[in-house]
Amino acid sequence: MKLISFIQSYFQFVTLVILSLFSLSSICYANSVTDQMSNARQKMGTYTLDTPHLYVGANIGLSHLRDQPNSGSANTVKENGPGGSVVAGYQINSMWGAELGFTQYYNSKETNNGTIIAKTEHYAIPLALTGRYPLIGPLSALGKAGVEYNYAQKMAILSGVAKSSNVIGFYWGLGFIYSVTTKADVVAQFAQAAGSHATGSTDLWSIGINFAVV
Repeated sequence: MKLISFIQSYFQFVTLVILSLFSLSSICYANSVTDQMSNARQKMGTYTLDTPHLYVGANIGLSHLRDQPNSGSANTVKENGPGGSVVAGYQINSMWGAELGFTQYYNSKETNNGTIIAKTEHYAIPLALTGRYPLIGPLSALGKAGVEYNYAQKMAILSGVAKSSNVIGFYWGLGFIYSVTTKADVVAQFAQAAGSHATGSTDLWSIGINFAVV
């Protein structure tokens, strides 16, 4: 009985030690992450505003569509072309913010033996959280994640019949920001609006500029 009691006490002691070490390591890790974020924010604040503010921006670049030809046809679809976006956002501090945008993609063209059969209009309205992290000097990494309203309307050229589809999907982006001044940033990024089979997903490689509104 004494042996059993000793073993129980021993395992209780070991469990308590393990839990204590885990709690201590979690606290140390949390403090380390907090310190890293604080240092990163301080570094970012050297090159851009570290106070709450609004900003607006515009981007232009190359869009790519995942569009499908008419079912059962041998048609081809031209999916690459110019695209652009405008954005308005709220920057909480130099690192974190939220952004609302409107992206107009290239209107894809469905062809058969060189003849345009149909055209499809594509656009998306994304709402995303944004994060920045300092890299070298005024250059920082950019990440975005949120949701978007994805819209597509296909119109047959000969008949004029149009069919539209829309979906709420996942939106994300990655890129770089170069702070020209504390109130102006050059942005190079890739962003994707995930759609459905009916709308197709859309990509935009772009470069643009954001201005702080203060």
